[in-house]
Parts: sequence; structure tokens; C-alpha cells
Amino acid sequence: MASIVQEFKPQEAPISRVTVYRDRAEITRGLRFQVKTVGLQDVVLASVPTPVQLDSLRVDGKGSAQIVGVNVSDSWVEKSASGELKQKEKNQRELLEGLEERKADAENAESLHVKQLQFWDQCSDSLSKEIFAVKDGKSSPVTSDTYTKLNEFLGVYLQEKSKIEKELRIIRKSITKLNEEIETAQRNLNEVTNASSRQTWSILVSLDVAAPGDMELTYSYIAHHSAWWSPKYDVRVAPESKKITLSYYGVITQNTGEDWVDVPLQLSTAVPSHGGTIPTLGTKQISFKEPPPPVQIQNPGFGYGGAEPRMKRMTAATFSAQHDTMEYAMAPMAMAVSRVQDSGVTTSFEIIRPATIPSDGSEHKVTVGIIDMESHMQYKSIPKREERAFLEAKAKNSSPYPILPGPASVFFGTNFVATVNLKTVSPQEDFTCSLGVDPAVRITYRPVRKFNEQTGLLQRSNVVTYVQEVDIYNTREESIHIVLQEQVPRSTEDRLKVILIEPALTRDQREAKGYLLNQDNNLEAEMDIKGRTKHVWTIKYRLEYPSDKEIEETELPSTI
Repeated sequence: MASIVQEFKPQEAPISRVTVYRDRAEITRGLRFQVKTVGLQDVVLASVPTPVQLDSLRVDGKGSAQIVGVNVSDSWVEKSASGELKQKEKNQRELLEGLEERKADAENAESLHVKQLQFWDQCSDSLSKEIFAVKDGKSSPVTSDTYTKLNEFLGVYLQEKSKIEKELRIIRKSITKLNEEIETAQRNLNEVTNASSRQTWSILVSLDVAAPGDMELTYSYIAHHSAWWSPKYDVRVAPESKKITLSYYGVITQNTGEDWVDVPLQLSTAVPSHGGTIPTLGTKQISFKEPPPPVQIQNPGFGYGGAEPRMKRMTAATFSAQHDTMEYAMAPMAMAVSRVQDSGVTTSFEIIRPATIPSDGSEHKVTVGIIDMESHMQYKSIPKREERAFLEAKAKNSSPYPILPGPASVFFGTNFVATVNLKTVSPQEDFTCSLGVDPAVRITYRPVRKFNEQTGLLQRSNVVTYVQEVDIYNTREESIHIVLQEQVPRSTEDRLKVILIEPALTRDQREAKGYLLNQDNNLEAEMDIKGRTKHVWTIKYRLEYPSDKEIEETELPSTI
């Protein structure tokens, strides 16, 4: 007996809820209908424009029936396309096919060149084993004929290998360029295809109806890579009270093919694409490296040898701008904020009011929360990098909202002063926010002075003393608190000693009043400077090492 089929349009199953993740969205929609007979019936929700991730589809129901099967199919619906549009699509397909053929040829050439390099390396290994073969625990002597043979091979080997590697670099550059061209051509083709046709999905639910009556189906599925959200912030600092008001926004983008109209929204911090599988760790094994066997030269006449968070700054004309003194008779309006749900693994923000998010690929902003915090102001400077003093607000996130990495526009009073990138800050965690450069605090990084001497009678040692001075001039009337950082070298050799003279800190005593050697081995100094006062900060250290050694400097990225 054939099943009875009822077909419905997406408009008859409106979206009832959307949960937006950082890289996708979960859409929930409901369908209400009536059945008049018992037995097997198929309910088809046809032409759903949103791409459905098949393994994410879940269907629940209410009523006197049992769900016996769920099936999803897709189809392409042709739009009325002009002859010009069809020709454009044909041209784009031909262009894409040609690029993919060229890429395949280049990849074949790359594989061939790699095999040629492997062949020459194998020849080199075979010849080395033949020349330096060990018999009875002794290496074979290198004769003049062997040396001539080896020298001839090396000449050809180096010439051929250099030629192949040069050609391989050219091939790989062409593959990189072809990948970019293919990506552009594919994107253009998608745009033309979407203009002439669109992909839709149909969801078929098979029911075994026990009694006629009203039924309800709830569909829930993931729209992958077609919807996402990201955090954005406004940070406003009151100059007088030094209070910080952080406006927390969620910026939502979606191009699912279907507008979300007056839909309850929830923003989740979960990133499903990262997965939940715990990685495994293998065994790291070390051993002593065997030295190569000594080479016996029969004829002594022969021998062979011979890189602060980058910020777009807008320097404030003054940080002492007066508040607008206009009095308002009306009370300020409150901002509707989200409800926070913390599951222990992820946090969700339930937006209070339903929102409308068109499927246009543009950004749409909703308010997540408003966070008020008490702050402490200080200055921070890294003179070696920039001779500037940054005003910095230190505060605690006293709200239930976790602050996610994202851009923030910073306002000091009514003045826009900087755009910064906030880092992850958990609830009840301290954080800092740069308020931009204050030109009233002037920093001068003087040229380093270096003094060389040698010590020791039998074992000569080099002693090099470095003196670095930094001028801090506070032109303000009031005192300021400033934190400065300067590099102090960290030695990885026992015979290369670094002695910090001023201030006198050691590896064992890394902290003294106002000074600290942080985990990057950089010296941090905290000091108060009175108004209209200039201060000179002096850093002095000494290097001691054997006179037959040279020093090599490398700079590692910061771990803080």
C-alpha cells in the first residue's frame, strides 16, 4: 500500500529559534498539520533554501504517530537566466577546467623533479658508502683516483641538483599562483551559478499514524559555513571617575538563502569544528649520535676541503578633555542585554528580543551585554620598540560574560583614542586595555653605551659592559605611575655570563622593590614620576665570556 504524501513549503514551517556558533548556525523550525487517515504517511518539507548538514538533522514530533524514517535530498532549481548569463557561466567553467589542467601538469612536473632529486641523493649515498666502506673495522683508504672520481661526481651532482631545485621553485610558485587563480575562478563561477540556479533541500519524514488529528514536527539542523558570529566591543572610560563601560556586541553574518525574521537568537562560544577528540602523545626517544668512521688519506698531497598588540592608534589631542556639562532632564535609557548560560564547557548568550537577520552576507549587530568596571590607570612603555607612553586601564571582569578575542573601539570621555584587540578574559579575571598614546608623557631612548675590556692571564676573557638610559619626562601637572620594559640578554651557555649591575637582580633573586625580571627575562620597572619632572632610568649589565668566542644574538617571541 502506497504512503499518503503531504508536501509543505518552508513558509509553512517558520523558523522558531537560531543558535549561532562561531562558524555555523543551528536552525530550529516547526510544522503543524493535520492527518485524516491512519497508516503510513510521508510529510515532505520541500525547497528548504538553507544548506542542511546531513549528519546534524534531528526531527522530533508530537501527536498520535511514530517517526519511522527521515530522508534528505537536494536539487537545483533553475532560475530564468539570460543568454548573456548562460554564456558567462560557460566561459567561467571553461576557464576553471583549463586552470585545473594546468595545475595537474604542474603537479606532475613537481613530482618528477622531486624524484630526480631523490635519484641524485641516492647516487650520492651509494657512492659515499662505496668510498667510505668499512671492512674489518677499518675504513678504506682514499686514493688519488678515488678523490678524482669523487670530485668529478660532486661537480655533476651539485650542478644538476642546483638546476633541478631552481626549476622546482619555479614550478611550486606557479602552483601557488594557479591555486589562487582557481579559487578566484571557482568563486566567480559560484556567483554566476547562484544567479542562474539555486540549490534547495527537501526533508521527508515517514510517519506511522495511529489516530487522525493534529500533528507537530520540529526540525533542527546545522547550516555549515553559511552563518557565523564574532565579538566586537566599545570601551568607554570616564576621565573623572576612571570607570570603564564595556559594550559587548555580537556581529552576525548569514547567507543561508533565507532571512531570519523576528527570530529568537542565541550566540554560543562553542567551536564545533575544533572537535572534542583528545590528542595522543607518542614516545620521544633520544640516543647518542654515532661519529662517522675516520678517513685514512694514503697520499698526504691530496685533501678535500678548501619578531604590544599591533594597534591602529589615534593620538588623543588631550586626555584631560572636559565632560559635556549639559544637564539632561530625562534619565538615560537602559540597554537590553542577553541572558548568560554557562554549561561549564561553553557559554551561550540568549538575546532578549527577537532579531531580524537578512540573508545578505553583511554584518548585523546585536547587544550581548554592558559591563561596568572600576579601573586603575597607569602608563606603559617599551622604549626599545617605540618611544611612546601608552595610557592603560587595568580592571577586573566582574560580569558573568567571558570576553572573547575581538576588536574594540576605545573612547576616553567623548574622544575616540584607539582601536585595540582584546584578548580572552574569563569572568573575575583581571585584564588591561590600552587607551592610546599620551603625548604629554615623553620618552627618549638614548643610544646604548658599550665598554670593552679583557681580564685574565692564562685564560683571557672578554668583559663587555652595556649602559642603557631612558628619559621619562612627565609634562603633566599631576603625578603618573608608569611601567617600563627593557631587554636583558639570557645566556644559554655556562661560559657566557650575564650580570645585571643596575638594578642588582640575579637569577635567584628576580624581584626587588619596583623591579622584576619577568618570564621573558625582560626587566620591568615600576615608578611614580611627579608632575613637571624628568627622570632618567638606567639599566646596566655586563657580559663575560672567553676571548676566543663570538656572541650571537637571537630574539624569541614573547611568551606573555
